[in-house]
Amino acid sequence: AKGAVIDSVALRNLVLDGRNYAGGVVGYADNVTVRNTLVTGWITGSYAGGIMGYAKSSTIENVLSEATVEDQVPSAIGGLVGQSDRSTIRYAYAAGPVLSRDPMGAVVGADAGGLVGVGSGTAIAAFWDLDRTGLSVSALGEGKTPLELTTRATFTDAGWDLQGESDNGTDDPWHIHPDLNNRYPLLAWRDSLSTPQVTLLDPDSVTNFSATVAGSVTDQGGIDVDAFGVIWSRSPNPTLANNDGRLDGPAGSVNFRLTPTRLNPSTTYYIRGFASN
Repeated sequence: AKGAVIDSVALRNLVLDGRNYAGGVVGYADNVTVRNTLVTGWITGSYAGGIMGYAKSSTIENVLSEATVEDQVPSAIGGLVGQSDRSTIRYAYAAGPVLSRDPMGAVVGADAGGLVGVGSGTAIAAFWDLDRTGLSVSALGEGKTPLELTTRATFTDAGWDLQGESDNGTDDPWHIHPDLNNRYPLLAWRDSLSTPQVTLLDPDSVTNFSATVAGSVTDQGGIDVDAFGVIWSRSPNPTLANNDGRLDGPAGSVNFRLTPTRLNPSTTYYIRGFASN
């Protein structure tokens, strides 16, 4: 690719069996910009990288790769870039295994880097995971321990623009959540939490003192909900803090069929679904 701009791409569970210049997003990049992008999976090839195989005068910004990168023959491979030629990497990290093998299959370290295999360029606040990549060297970037890469201050101190802070900007391309991705940073556009959504069907089996309502959690909001069900009240718009009754759905499911009881005859009740994460 030459002169391209690639923005907001998520490639999960990618399997790429390439030859020369195998990249999760671009194989051979000439003046290419990749930003706000993530890659997971397995990439095999010569001059291979989680984002770019060969990066010439290119820019990588606000990206992460957790892909395994492996060469077919000893060559330049890296967690993000196999070989960099005057390229710039900023606000990015690599946290997948980087495996370089000789023709007999033994693991070697020639021209293999946690972030970049070989080459020239500039790295600004760009990291690789020393444990997950299995490498302590890189042509560019800075190696960090898993503890450092799951510590918010590592990124805010380095100038990363995260949700919940404004010193480094207000675009907020990154976020860190204790319940997501083992506390490693995630791209906000792709992996943010949202409010869970619950859909209810009209009540049935209505008696003077009870009614049955079925429903489901149609969107868990990014992580598994920890509670869901129905609440009801004789006042409109009941809430978890202000209601006449609550029933929780069954654990291990997102579907439910619940029956509020001890209702007053000839009385209007307002029922709502709820879910929390």
